[in-house]
Amino acid sequence: MLNRRSLGINIFGIAIIVGGSLWFLLPYARFPYYQSVFNYLPGSVILARYALSLSRRCLEIVLGLGLLRRKNIFRKISLGFFTIMLLATCWVHPYRLVAMKVESNRKIASILSQDPDKRITVQGFINIVYAVIVIPHMGFAAIFLYYFTRPKVREQFH
Repeated sequence: MLNRRSLGINIFGIAIIVGGSLWFLLPYARFPYYQSVFNYLPGSVILARYALSLSRRCLEIVLGLGLLRRKNIFRKISLGFFTIMLLATCWVHPYRLVAMKVESNRKIASILSQDPDKRITVQGFINIVYAVIVIPHMGFAAIFLYYFTRPKVREQFH
């Protein structure tokens, strides 16, 4: 076999590293902010979510590096990770949180209420925002799973 490196593996590896790293630059990385966003949950659940979120981002960085080094164990762990992410997307991005954020945004509410025909309701807008958040996450996970189970990709790992 030629030792040809797939561009797709590099793109996925870098995207996973960048995605995991960017989280640390967002306000969510600071617990007080994270706590204020999920204030409708009990404190122990917020702490558990935060710990999982922090662990997830660290794992993403490690997995991305492992994929770039073509280590099969990291490919296998990544397949399990993205299967879980695909199945847990709605828990990772709770609909209730999106609804609360949209409803609490006065600017959005005033724009929607100015339309006499009410072409879009607040609920409709919440659904659109939720789809814009969830569909790319699910799509990335699904494409990752498809790509990394292909035989030509699989044979590049050792």
